[in-house]
Amino acid sequence: MRLKSLSPFVFVLLFFVSGCAANKTPYRPDFNFKHTKAERCDEFWLSIERLVKNSGARCTELLQIDGFPYLRGTPDLLKAGMQFHERKAIARWLELMRSADMQARYRELAALADSDWAILCSEAGIANCEEGRLKAYMARCSALLLGDERLNQDFNSRLAEAIPVAIERGYPSGKACFSDRQTLDGTLPPDLLKAISRPASSYKGGAVLEQRVNRMKAMSIRGAGPK
Repeated sequence: MRLKSLSPFVFVLLFFVSGCAANKTPYRPDFNFKHTKAERCDEFWLSIERLVKNSGARCTELLQIDGFPYLRGTPDLLKAGMQFHERKAIARWLELMRSADMQARYRELAALADSDWAILCSEAGIANCEEGRLKAYMARCSALLLGDERLNQDFNSRLAEAIPVAIERGYPSGKACFSDRQTLDGTLPPDLLKAISRPASSYKGGAVLEQRVNRMKAMSIRGAGPK
């Protein structure tokens, strides 16, 4: 496991020195979160984007969607989702794009310098700059950003406008992160249309959630609360 053991003095020094260097090329994606839960996460996400861009660590297998830096996908994934209008199918499509982005984030994170890690851990409030802790914070922010943004009334329309632009623009510059460009090394299912359209009860993510809900109900009936 990668662990950044930095003394407080070195940690603070790296944060300010690296922050100044990174800010020479600011990254300003066109997104603005209107809800308070993700307020800190959007600043953290801006830092990730800036550091990844400046370091040349961007994964080249995924398309970037303007205004939605927490969603990415292959051309096939972006095209597949545009065929559906049913609410649950759209939710599964969004989760696949978020999962694709997260797997790319983990690989991009591993390619960043120690000084970049210091910046991210400082912004996340992580004292022991450990890979697992930073990944967990990134995953939490990813879920919050998508959840909050979906509360915006124009979310679907803005995404529908941004997808064709992302497809036409093509792949970003950077470096290869995955050996399989279609499934992103198992991140995406081989049959995207089937995965997006299948009923929630047979969808893996839906099944896990359903099992959790049923387990909590059973515990409640027995008079046992969550521990």
